[in-house]
Amino acid sequence: EAKVVSEGALPPLIYLLRHEIKAVQEHAVGALRNLSVIPENKNRIAKEGGLPPLILLLKSNVDKIQELAAYTVHNLSAGSVLNQHNIVRDGGLVPLVSLLSSRNEATVEQAVGALRNITLVDENKLKLVAEGGLLPVLTLLRFDRESIQEHATGTVWNLSTHPENELKIVQEDARAKGAMGLLSWIGLGGGGDNADGAAATSSSDLMDDKRAIVAKLTDVEKIKHVYHKQLASKYLNELAATVTDKCFVKCYTEAGATDVGEAGCNALCTDRYLDTFEQVRRTIQTRNRR
Repeated sequence: EAKVVSEGALPPLIYLLRHEIKAVQEHAVGALRNLSVIPENKNRIAKEGGLPPLILLLKSNVDKIQELAAYTVHNLSAGSVLNQHNIVRDGGLVPLVSLLSSRNEATVEQAVGALRNITLVDENKLKLVAEGGLLPVLTLLRFDRESIQEHATGTVWNLSTHPENELKIVQEDARAKGAMGLLSWIGLGGGGDNADGAAATSSSDLMDDKRAIVAKLTDVEKIKHVYHKQLASKYLNELAATVTDKCFVKCYTEAGATDVGEAGCNALCTDRYLDTFEQVRRTIQTRNRR
C-alpha cells in the first residue's frame, strides 16, 4: 500500500473517481478506501484533491459506490483534524446525513462513523445540527446493529459537549419519541426499562458513551422546564399583543382617547377574549386526555 502511493498512484486514482463508467469509479474508490487506512495517506489523499470527488460519490446512484465512498471519507476523517474541517468545507455534511437513511447498513455505519469524527471539531457540532442531522442521529440510537448504535452514541456525545446543543438535543428528542428517542434510551424520559434488551447486549465502550451522555445531560429535566417556560412566556406575550390590538380597534375611536366608556369597553373586551381563550384551552386539554 505504501509503495503504491510512493509510485504516484494517488493522482490517477483520484482522477478516475470522475470517470463516466461506474465500474471504473467503483474500483478507484475501492482502492482509495484501502489506501486511506494508512495514517500518512489520509492528508495525502486530501492534498491531491481527493475530497471533492469522494463527496460527489456519496450521492452516487450506485449503492456499492456510496458505501465505498462513505468508508473512505470515514477513514480520512479519523485522526485528522484538517480533514474533519475540510470534509465539511467541501460540502460533505449534507450527503453524509442523507446516507443515514440508506437501506444499506454498511453505508449507514460508515456515514455515522464519519459524522462522529467530524463532530470532534467544535464548529462542526453546530453545523451538523443546523443541517438537520440531529434527528437522524438520535433515531440511530435504537438501531439493531451495535456498531451503528455506538457511532451514533459517540456523535450525540460530541454534539452535547457544545452548550448551544444541549437544549436542542432535548427538543429534537421530543420529535424522536416515536423512534425511541435519546431520553427514553438512556432512561431519563420515561420508558427506560429497555424492554428490547438492547442495553443488556451493548459493549462496555457503548455503555461508557451512554453514561457520558447521561452525565452531560443530568439537568435535562431542568432544561425541559426552561424550554417549556420560554414557550409559555412567548405564547403569553403573543396573546397579550393580540388582545391589545383587537380590543383597541374595537373600543377606541381615536388614537389617544381616554373616554371612560371606551376604557370600560376595553376591559370588557379583554375579559371576554381571555374567557373564550380559557374555555378553548380547557376543551383541547380534555380532548388530549382521552
